[in-house]
Formats: sequence, C-alpha cells, structure tokens
Amino acid sequence: MCGWLSPDLPYTMQVGSTSHLQEETRSNPKLTGIREVVIGSRPGLISQDKADAKGLICYVNFPAEQGMFEISVGWLSSQPITRDRCELAIKHARDLEPHLPK
Repeated sequence: MCGWLSPDLPYTMQVGSTSHLQEETRSNPKLTGIREVVIGSRPGLISQDKADAKGLICYVNFPAEQGMFEISVGWLSSQPITRDRCELAIKHARDLEPHLPK
C-alpha cells in the first residue's frame, strides 16, 4: 500500500495490490454502492464501506494477475467536502492503470 496527500485538495489517495478478487468485493456485506466502471481496458468496481457513515472514502478496483489493484480516495474529515471522492478515485485509477501490471 502506498499513499499520497493531494497538494491541491484535502484528501489522500492510496494504491494497493491484493490477492483478493473482484468477486469478493461484490459479495462483501460490509460494502455498499457497488457499481461498475471501466478503468483503461479493465473492468472496474466502485465501492464504499458501510461503516463510513460520512462517505469520506471511495474505493475503485480492477483486476490484475495477482488478484486486483485498489485505489482509494479519502477526504480529510476536518475539511468541507467539495469534490466527489469516487470521481477522484476513478480519475487516479485511470491515470495509474497503464503503468500497473496486467
């Protein structure tokens, strides 16, 4: 897992690699708002954690040989929310996808 703090807006972005599969995301009862998105040439999934009552974090994952990559954007809760976290996570996932192993 690697993470960065945005220089422009109050959020963090993290990139992780996992052996978990997208099917596990779909069947995880702790996740909500699961929907499909295309990330480069790969099928992606967007999700949020049910425990995140304020909706501060959004996850985007897409398949890879080892399982999947997951990009998350987490808004810093002390700041007013001015951007959609899922839109930011999708943007970063699309920017990174060509540089990550298939």
